[in-house]
Amino acid sequence: MEASKLKFLEEVGKLKRTARRGWVIKNIDEPETISGHMYRMSLMPLLVMENLVNLDTNKIIKLCLIHDLAECIVGDITPHDNVSKTETEKHKRETDAINHLASLLPNIRAAELKDLFDEYENQETPESQLTKDFDLYDMVHQAFEYEKLQFDKTGVIPDLSEFFCQTKVLSRIRNKEVNDLVNEIIKQRVIFWNQNSEPSENSESVKNSSQSSENDSGIQLEEEQVQVEN
Repeated sequence: MEASKLKFLEEVGKLKRTARRGWVIKNIDEPETISGHMYRMSLMPLLVMENLVNLDTNKIIKLCLIHDLAECIVGDITPHDNVSKTETEKHKRETDAINHLASLLPNIRAAELKDLFDEYENQETPESQLTKDFDLYDMVHQAFEYEKLQFDKTGVIPDLSEFFCQTKVLSRIRNKEVNDLVNEIIKQRVIFWNQNSEPSENSESVKNSSQSSENDSGIQLEEEQVQVEN
């Protein structure tokens, strides 16, 4: 059993070396790893759980840490991959990967791993839904960080507006406290673009879309395909 546990840790350890492909596709320097993404997500409950006393904080942290665990085997599947067009096939591959990982664990832990994965995938519990909000939030936050980091390195701001798309990203975040954090990012992003970008159609779009927003989710940006997902 100890050998199986070591194998499990080696398998999931691949996530420390696996970059999130959406950022690779966008030619981001030193893109975050999958494990880095899940780590910051797992810290989110410390920031937004004060008013959510009826939710299981420990379960949410576990959901954050396992929601992308299957990617150590199947890789980070994005909308650019043909398989992502067939959600059934994507889910099957990830389920098979989770079952393999579970087979390396003691029975009680194996059952818990599979139950947590299913709970996140089904999106029927408040805990799984909040975890999804954290997933989307971290993507938005990371996009803004990359705009700033790339500008510091190159003097040019990469256009990552698709990661702030209202209909495909921001409107899917349901929790008010998470939305408050997103709105703060949006405010800072508008200031950043106004201070550092040349007058252009896109920078004007960032400004105008922020001003025209009528909800708590953030600003309205052009609908482009979101490349970092789940």
